[in-house]
Amino acid sequence: MPNATSEIEFTAVIFPPNYKKNYAFRGLIKSFSSQNSEGPFDILPEHENFVTVAHDKITMVDLAGKKIEIAIEKAVLEASNNLVKVFIEF
Repeated sequence: MPNATSEIEFTAVIFPPNYKKNYAFRGLIKSFSSQNSEGPFDILPEHENFVTVAHDKITMVDLAGKKIEIAIEKAVLEASNNLVKVFIEF
């Protein structure tokens, strides 16, 4: 059974092309949104495993309710085990 914390938050890590040096974002969030070839999508805590190619922008809401937007052209996204990893294309 998941703990109470995991039901309201999860971790996102955004890797820019120079990901070996730093992250574009790393932290706990309440929600994650973007779009792929099928249209807009959202990822919430305890989301099913999911892999896609996202485009245009990613939007996250942090634990304080602040919206964080990062413009992208394309990125590979993987969501599993309450962790969203985004690898922004070079």
